[in-house]
Amino acid sequence: MRRHKDTHGDPALPEAPASQTPAGAPTASPLQVRPGPTEVLPIGGTFTIFQQTAQTQPGTSFDAETQAATNGPIVFYSGNLFASFSTDGGASFTFVDPYTQFDPLDGGFCCDQTVIYDPTRDLMIWQLQYFWSPSTNKGSYRIAFANPASVASAGWCTYEFNPGSFGLDPGRSLDRPSVALSNNFVWYSANIYTEPDPKWEQTVMWRIPLDVAANCPSLAFDFFLDTQNFHFTPVAGAVETMYWASIGTGPVPGQIRIYQWAEADSMPSSTVRFVSPSWPNFPRRCPGPDGLNWCDRADKRSAAGWISNGVIGFMWSASQGFAGDLGPFRYPYVHVARFNASTLARIDEPIIWNASGAWIYPAVAVNERGDIAGTLYFGGGGYFPIMTALILDDLSPAPAPWEIYGFVGSDAGADRWGDYYSSRRNGSNGNTWVISGQQVTGGQVNAWYVWMGRDRDAPPTEMTSSGVQGTSPTSASSDYLRFWWEDVLRQRPPARSP
Repeated sequence: MRRHKDTHGDPALPEAPASQTPAGAPTASPLQVRPGPTEVLPIGGTFTIFQQTAQTQPGTSFDAETQAATNGPIVFYSGNLFASFSTDGGASFTFVDPYTQFDPLDGGFCCDQTVIYDPTRDLMIWQLQYFWSPSTNKGSYRIAFANPASVASAGWCTYEFNPGSFGLDPGRSLDRPSVALSNNFVWYSANIYTEPDPKWEQTVMWRIPLDVAANCPSLAFDFFLDTQNFHFTPVAGAVETMYWASIGTGPVPGQIRIYQWAEADSMPSSTVRFVSPSWPNFPRRCPGPDGLNWCDRADKRSAAGWISNGVIGFMWSASQGFAGDLGPFRYPYVHVARFNASTLARIDEPIIWNASGAWIYPAVAVNERGDIAGTLYFGGGGYFPIMTALILDDLSPAPAPWEIYGFVGSDAGADRWGDYYSSRRNGSNGNTWVISGQQVTGGQVNAWYVWMGRDRDAPPTEMTSSGVQGTSPTSASSDYLRFWWEDVLRQRPPARSP
């Protein structure tokens, strides 16, 4: 359902939760509040927001599913149920109507969209999902390619993908897209459902050659179908090989199947590994002060992944409950598993949890230096949802791997949130990131665009903003809530071997 909204002032962010571990909760180290980054990190280490803009676009849903990509001056942004572009680096945005942008297809524009930018070919890539139609007997994706300079004039080259593209009979639809890049391909995944009564049948991963897509001829692509494993999320940071995982599949608790598909190969291979047995996978519950369970739609598909510096990592949303050797969890948390890229041996499981609220909906990307950063949400209990920023690089303090900053809080919850967000490398400043997210305030939804990174990687000239709720660069150490709890950032690998 489409909802309209107005602009409201931002609520004050809540104070950081105290380090309190209820009876029966996992044991954690005592609270150790570390000094701010500017006091202990080398010069150039301050986490900084270079640009932040809240959009008030028509049709933004409470499950906003925002995505953003940029080549620097031009940003393209998508969400439920709108799209937009900026020609001033994200300071202001112009609405794009995904219902009318292209010719009609199947049952009309539905919902899910993704956006990503390929800097090597200066190519903006936009994907839209369409409803299954009883007349066409299919539900499709449309994938559009454009030079960023032509985005404002709608200069897109488009292609249609539907279950028939992968050799399947009519009576099926595509759903829940994921997108990533390697050196020479853009990669997509989708869950395939039989229609008209939707039932999952199989999952598809396919890749489109970027050189071909950039020239808009007849499209070439390769695909892989899997009837056993549900939902694939390709990793960020892939170069010559793409990786993805199917989380919690198979008869053995804790199983994770890791796939790898080299650009030079015609098909992928896969390997089974194991993480903490019996990590909880119940319906997620994290009601906030208003009693609304904004985690309700989350499941193990709420996933992110990366490859960098010889490490492959996966993040997914686990529920509250008992997690084997890791003990019980009062709230949903982000389960993390890292593997050696050469051997696929498990390295560790630096999960992200808190006894006072839920962590959920992670998204990460890899910069040119090989560092990772992204976004995820905290809330529940005494806290409304808070959009946060995550970073892991050479300046992140030990021992916990994750450095997390509160970005913007909501003044209410919702019974719908998610289902996914994005983190992307900035196309013109490759050691910084752009993230997307949402905030509920005054009963409406703000869709956020954020350009962030370390101040050592700041642009040569200061960014100023004249756009909607935009600001000039800001140091997170002074103006944003910092989550520095030892029990928030927990690193305890299970006792079992990889």
